[in-house]
Amino acid sequence: MASYPLPVFYDLEQTLSTKKERKSMFSNYGRPPKAPVRSAPVRRIYSVYKDEAPKPVSFREGSDQSFITGSPLYSSKKGTYFEQCYEIESRLGEGDFGEVFKVVSKENGKHYACKRNILKFRGERDRTRRIQEVKNHEQLTPHVNIIKFYRAWEENNQLYLLTEVCKQSLADILYNTHEFPENQIWAYFIDILQGLDHLHLHKCIHMDVKPENIFIGLDGRCKLGDFGLVIDFSNGYPTEALDGDSKYLAPECLQRVYTPAADIFSLGIVLLEMATDLDLPKRGPLWHELRTGHIPSMEGRGLSLELRSTIKWLMEPDYRKRPTTTEVLNYKAVKRLSRKNNVIYFFRSKVQTFNSYISKFFILPFIFCSFIYVNLKKKLLNYEEKCYHYQRLDTQWLSWWTILISPMMSP
Repeated sequence: MASYPLPVFYDLEQTLSTKKERKSMFSNYGRPPKAPVRSAPVRRIYSVYKDEAPKPVSFREGSDQSFITGSPLYSSKKGTYFEQCYEIESRLGEGDFGEVFKVVSKENGKHYACKRNILKFRGERDRTRRIQEVKNHEQLTPHVNIIKFYRAWEENNQLYLLTEVCKQSLADILYNTHEFPENQIWAYFIDILQGLDHLHLHKCIHMDVKPENIFIGLDGRCKLGDFGLVIDFSNGYPTEALDGDSKYLAPECLQRVYTPAADIFSLGIVLLEMATDLDLPKRGPLWHELRTGHIPSMEGRGLSLELRSTIKWLMEPDYRKRPTTTEVLNYKAVKRLSRKNNVIYFFRSKVQTFNSYISKFFILPFIFCSFIYVNLKKKLLNYEEKCYHYQRLDTQWLSWWTILISPMMSP
């Protein structure tokens, strides 16, 4: 029997790389595609939820339940409520479970972001789990760093959520920008921190803090969105929950420990990613290193000691030693920069208000007067042409009349 050489295994050292380096390696291929959603044949396992008529979804008392039946545009014989009352302008994003569109309402002309579940309800239990996201939105009071929620409805066994539209996600910015100025990193971080603080004060854990769920609003602020995995801990911390993205997952979640500290760790990973452009691992030895206190060196990146210490503080392996959102907000550097951000946002809002005032009271009247002037000028030119035409007719008539009567007037 012939002998074959035995395989030799080498223990190669793995190192973390930046997204810029990965992007340069695959520059000809563009952005990597998302992994396909794996699901079993639904009809063989679940009893499909069969109610396909559109109806509002709300857990809030006194909420508007008549926006479908009271819509002047909707007719059950012409198609879906979504198609009849909203027009899709563009696709903003797509995840494993849903897709988001920028839409304009045909009733009031306003723009919204509409999230629609890709997979249909697989039964009453699955429907109950999914519409929990609506309840998570409605139990929160409005906040400048939380995506504004308007309404939700179900139709054709799919859930639709209507929220405010934003410029882009933080993930889009991180993909295109590999070096942030530190003041911008602090501004984004404080916005996200304030949104998380508002969430935790309402006894909620986000469980999926990542750049794809952080959005840049039209006012320039970071806003926290996508509350599909939110946990309510008002009655105690649960031992069962759906985990978020593994790249941002806190280590204690592997032991089924779910506390607000999990969001703090995820925020620390996001802050590390913004500061170092790190290409985060999804699994493996490097994934475990980041969760045991082995944070890559940040010495040569020109980052301040305050920012580096904040990242290490948030990424503390022991969740019991991690700070709360209130403690981080009371950190001296954060308080100083938070006041600075509030001043910037204040003046930015005043400038936007002034620009809208100028647009409303100066530009629009100017456009209106220009329109009137152009129309008057056209009418004047038409009048002058008509006068010139009549003048030519008068001249011709006078010349013919002179020719006719000149023989009669001759002696």
